[in-house]
Amino acid sequence: MLKKDSVWLGIAIGLICPLILYGIIYLVKIMVGHFALDKAMFVCVALNVVPVRYYFMTAKLERTARGVLAMTVIMIIAVTVIHL
Repeated sequence: MLKKDSVWLGIAIGLICPLILYGIIYLVKIMVGHFALDKAMFVCVALNVVPVRYYFMTAKLERTARGVLAMTVIMIIAVTVIHL
């Protein structure tokens, strides 16, 4: 992973990781057919647990971890509001 300690880097990582996974799940949905995309969005947001854990515990880069965590919270709120 990246070793720079920046909130903006954390926000970028927190946004890009779920979007990549969501894109993969969306392609699988197109190929296979019926698939619950609303549940997949929650899984994609939950993927951010991995970089948060890495940056807080292993790399000790707190600003980057805070950026990922902030983006995770924003995405959880957005996904919840969209699917109410």
